[in-house]
Amino acid sequence: MPHLSSMINWVREITPIYGNGWVDAEGATRDVPEPFRLGCDTPNATEGIVLGEHEFSGATAYLSPRHATLDGVFNVEIRSGEVQLSYGYAEA
Repeated sequence: MPHLSSMINWVREITPIYGNGWVDAEGATRDVPEPFRLGCDTPNATEGIVLGEHEFSGATAYLSPRHATLDGVFNVEIRSGEVQLSYGYAEA
């Protein structure tokens, strides 16, 4: 298995937004997370590792376009292995 740093060729800035709210691992509404950096393989990657000092540091973030027209707003799912830590919306 390749070392994590060998897979990080790009860093995306992710800014969580309220949208319809954020949800925690138990399904309860939670505050919008702080912005974070996503280490990924390409500038437009939709999957990567949350970097730096952050509550989700080391977890995997998955982005999927929120709208049919690509506008930089994404659905975001944060996972640690098989465990979903949180989900909501963000600009990237």
